Amino acid sequence: GMLVLLGWQRRIYHEALKGNTNTIPPLNFGSDLSNGIAPFLALLNQLIVMMIFLALIAFVLCCGFALVIGITVIHQGIGSILGALGLILSYILFFFGTMVMSILTNLLGIEFSRRGFKGDSFPLAKFKEIIWLLRNNTKDFFLTFVGVMVNGMIGNIGMMLCYLGMFVTIPLSMVMTARLKAQWELSAQAKLAEG
Repeated sequence: GMLVLLGWQRRIYHEALKGNTNTIPPLNFGSDLSNGIAPFLALLNQLIVMMIFLALIAFVLCCGFALVIGITVIHQGIGSILGALGLILSYILFFFGTMVMSILTNLLGIEFSRRGFKGDSFPLAKFKEIIWLLRNNTKDFFLTFVGVMVNGMIGNIGMMLCYLGMFVTIPLSMVMTARLKAQWELSAQAKLAEG
C-alpha cells in the first residue's frame, strides 16, 4: 500500500525533474514497491525528530507536575494557588510544544521526502546541509510548504466529502505534491551550486 504509493510518487517526481508534467503514469506494483522503500525510510526520520520533541515535552510536563506537587505539599495555603498556576503553565507549554513539534515535523517532512525520492534513506545524517538549505532558500521552501499543505487539505476534503475522493483527489494531490517537491529540488540544487 504505502510503499507502492511512495514509489509511484517517486516516479512522478523524477518525471517532473525531466520536465514531463503532461501525463500521470499508471501504478506499477513491482517497481513502485521497490522504489518506495527509500522514501519510506526517509520519512521514518521524521518519527525520530517527533520522538525527540515528545520526550522533551514529556520532560517539561513531568517537571511541571513535580513542581506543582512539591509546592502544594510544602505550602498549604498559597501553595495550592501556585500549584494551580504551575499546572496551567505546564499545559500551556505542552500546547505550544506540540504545535512547534507539528510544524517542525511537517517542514522537515518535505525535505526528508525530497531526499527519499532521490534515494537517500537517512536524511538526518545531512541535517546541517538541510538547515543551511532552508535558511538560504526560505522563500522557495515556504512556497513549496504552502503548496504541499494546500494539496493535502484538498485531498483530505475530497476524501471526507465522498469516498470517490479517495480514488480521485488523494492521487491527484499526491501527483501535485510530487511535482512541487521536484520544483523544490530544482531550486535547492541551484542554491547548493551557488553556495
